[in-house]
Amino acid sequence: MNKFITTLIISAITFVAFSQTEEKPKEIISNEIENNKYVYIEKIKKDSIYNFNTWSFEANIGTNKAIRPFAVGYSSSGDNRFFNFTGFNHFNIGVRKMLNTKFGFKLDFANDVIESQDGQTDSKPYSSYQHKIAFQGVFNLGRIFGFETFSKRIGLLLHGGPQIARLYGKTRIEKPITKELLGYDKKVEWNGGYMVGLTPQFRISDKLVATGDFSVLVNSRQHLNWDGSYSNDETNLAGVMNNISVGLTYYCGKKQKHADWYLVNNDSYYLIQEQINKLGKLNVDTDKDGVNDDLDLQKDTPKDVAVDSRGRFIDLNKNNIPDELDPVVVVDPVKQIEVTKASQSDSILDIGFVNVYYDVNKDLPNSGSINNVYYVIKYLKTYPNAKVLLSGYADVNGVESVNINLSINRAENLKKVIISNGIDESRVKTIGNGIDKASKVNDEVSLQFGRRVSVTLQ
Repeated sequence: MNKFITTLIISAITFVAFSQTEEKPKEIISNEIENNKYVYIEKIKKDSIYNFNTWSFEANIGTNKAIRPFAVGYSSSGDNRFFNFTGFNHFNIGVRKMLNTKFGFKLDFANDVIESQDGQTDSKPYSSYQHKIAFQGVFNLGRIFGFETFSKRIGLLLHGGPQIARLYGKTRIEKPITKELLGYDKKVEWNGGYMVGLTPQFRISDKLVATGDFSVLVNSRQHLNWDGSYSNDETNLAGVMNNISVGLTYYCGKKQKHADWYLVNNDSYYLIQEQINKLGKLNVDTDKDGVNDDLDLQKDTPKDVAVDSRGRFIDLNKNNIPDELDPVVVVDPVKQIEVTKASQSDSILDIGFVNVYYDVNKDLPNSGSINNVYYVIKYLKTYPNAKVLLSGYADVNGVESVNINLSINRAENLKKVIISNGIDESRVKTIGNGIDKASKVNDEVSLQFGRRVSVTLQ
């Protein structure tokens, strides 16, 4: 058994060393052009393995409860006990590789000692042990079900898959009549089956996590009883064992976060969200036009006139008079057309007056467009029946297929920000248009204008 455990430790160290020294492959693309020079960037996909650490090493210690089969007179605990714990008899180490933030694989090795608990059960004395190797799929339920909404330190993994085990059973050899112990008849068999379990997690740091684990192991071809004797026909091929353990998981790699805790676009998304929240708390608005003074370029606009995202009144006919205050156009001697703030605001969005801009190869708004995002959110809250279309664009440079995906991502990510601020998803539609075909010039201003999402009313 010592040789087996030594082999497991050496294997684990090898996996850890490999995970620490792996180099990430680089795929270079050119997408958009800034200042008429190609900008080469590493192609970092959302939720890709290159944004976070993927390898981890785990070690656990606990107890087992063999369920079946047992020969008559043998058991793992007393009949009146739901679970019997008198010491540590389960040891487990493993390595895990996450393919993304929600799914991965792990290879683990375990040793279980199965024996009667003296003084705790009426079972005859026996002693067996089993070595197990399992290859399992791992599902990160914490990311799948969004545990980050209520805790940044609690996680939960679901694991399961095939396992191969070798059972070493020892049957007592007794002298007839006197029952004097003469020795043990050792039997060995290879078993196969599957196992499944749950692993609660508590993150201590970015590198270390405390874990618990409850697993059920099934040997679907077990011929020996756990006490070492051969099983009867009615209990043959039906080995079952429960394991409960606690342990530690160490995350390998140079990234800040491991896949277990990484949130896609976490830093950028929450930075935008934080800025939007701050904007919502700033109530200094001297002219009450809906634009805070720190962003307002025209702090003395007349009351109840429509303004753009920088607080300037709307003057489509360029006569330096707010359009609402222009003389009313009389179409009929009896009826007049009233220009209201609501209708004027609608026309602003209808012609795509509100645009959200992006930096080269980015699909989250740049810092200069945060107020525009806030403006759209505030408008949708003011007019609960309004619906908007988010039309994503990219500039004229780069590969067409990549630009289409980039324009879609820009619109979709803006939609996420809007609905996260209390706007119903059904009120926001998106479309990715690829490059802005209306612009054919490669000057800096035109390229910046092409990298946008236009917001229009539906």
